[in-house]
Amino acid sequence: MNEQLDVLEAFVAGLRSRVKSIPFQIMVKESDRIVLQVGSNTEAVMVLNVCDPDKPSFNVSYPKLKIKKDGEQRTQEVESKDCLDAGAEWIFEQLAKYGAVVPEYFEKGDKLARRTSRH
Repeated sequence: MNEQLDVLEAFVAGLRSRVKSIPFQIMVKESDRIVLQVGSNTEAVMVLNVCDPDKPSFNVSYPKLKIKKDGEQRTQEVESKDCLDAGAEWIFEQLAKYGAVVPEYFEKGDKLARRTSRH
């Protein structure tokens, strides 16, 4: 079997057992990457590529919220490299809660603007 695919499948199995209350679906499953849609928000998508199957670690692409000083919100696709399971799971939980990874100063009760632009 493919070692990278084994690592990806183990990560997904771990998500299913640890975060049972958060629905997600596998949109793409290939030998070296997996694409997950988190929750019901079609914009909340993360792409995981295995960085190092021995750690294991991942390169993860996901939407990240940027907020300008004037309050304008913009969602941008970013990539985090060499994420361990816990980091990838944290990204997953942010996507489930907000639809994007939000800044630390984003208040719990804050809402994402209805219209965000992706750049």
